[in-house]
Amino acid sequence: MSMKTNRLHIIGEATPTLLNREGQFVPTGDWIQVLRLGEFLGRSLDGKQFSQVIDDKSLDAIVTAFNRDKAAKNFPGLLIDRDHLSHYQDQQTRAAGWVVNIEKREDGLWAMPKWTPEGSAEISNGIYRMVSPVLTNCEEVGQTADGIARVRPGRFIRLALTNDPNIKGMQLLANRQSDETDQSMDYKALLLNMLGLAENADDASL
Repeated sequence: MSMKTNRLHIIGEATPTLLNREGQFVPTGDWIQVLRLGEFLGRSLDGKQFSQVIDDKSLDAIVTAFNRDKAAKNFPGLLIDRDHLSHYQDQQTRAAGWVVNIEKREDGLWAMPKWTPEGSAEISNGIYRMVSPVLTNCEEVGQTADGIARVRPGRFIRLALTNDPNIKGMQLLANRQSDETDQSMDYKALLLNMLGLAENADDASL
């Protein structure tokens, strides 16, 4: 038996970014991971708990549904809001960005965001560092040992910037440069090479 549940929130990973000269976070504007394979506890908007099954079948259904919607005329993309505020009629729905493409990969679902200037600034300034997708069309696939319904989502309808993800321990949307490859340049070595001097030449030789 299958059933549709209320919207579920799942946090995804994201590609790293680098620091600019002012020490701010700089969004890459590249693909970000919004779902990873696995099974995760989550809650619907009415507070009901589910164990969410994200497997190949789930990702295939999500990609198929997205591509069908994308083929429609004037498809705007999927809204990227802040902290899922657009779920509530009395809250703002101003976009931080739009998901314009998604694809299934070996480690989960990836999305291509098109950030608004406000959304890009909020990421660059470290105001938001994580994302959380909204999933629907959930098929019930049994229960856990604790009697919690296991559901397989089949549709991805929205993404949110957040600092309170459902799934902990995910890679951040923006990382400090120190977390990445050290890109500092050895200017002395470069100058020695340009002058044709040995690497161990002292400063007096320059």
